[in-house]
Amino acid sequence: MCEDNQVENLLGLAEKLLAQIETDAGLAERCLGLFEQRFAVRQTVKQIVAALE
Repeated sequence: MCEDNQVENLLGLAEKLLAQIETDAGLAERCLGLFEQRFAVRQTVKQIVAALE
C-alpha cells in the first residue's frame, strides 16, 4: 500500500506488482473474485440498504 505520491515509492510498488503477476499463477483469479465480492451490484445494494437502516 502506498500512502503518498512519491515517484520512487510508486515505481517500487509497480515493480513488485509486476514481479508478483509474473510468478503468481492464481493472482488474476483471486483479484477477479475480490472485485466481484466488493463491487457486485447485489452486494452494493445490500450495503446501501444497511447504511440507510
